[in-house]
Amino acid sequence: MEGAWAVVLIYDYLKGSDFAELNLSWRSSMTSVTAPEWQKQNQRRESIKPEFIDFKRYSRFLNPENSSYDFGLKSLIAEKEYRQNLRHVISRKKQMSMVGICLSHGNHYLR
Repeated sequence: MEGAWAVVLIYDYLKGSDFAELNLSWRSSMTSVTAPEWQKQNQRRESIKPEFIDFKRYSRFLNPENSSYDFGLKSLIAEKEYRQNLRHVISRKKQMSMVGICLSHGNHYLR
């Protein structure tokens, strides 16, 4: 994930939003990991899928209301929960839309 955060910072910098203004201090938390520790952290790692993260929301250039960068695990988990809820709402709206289509065409098979 740290590579993705670095890309967000570089993007902002190239767009003129210099993170140096924030006196940002970022230390990599990457370390060597033992097999037991890897297994222990594996479930948490697997629950966060980078392909489902909207990295644009972390950009200060794209979101000037962001006063700093929140690259923490809590933020990622909150986004995951938000996306799951959003998918549920979209799915529910699609279901309701289909009911409306069936009813508007005189199909009264839904009882």
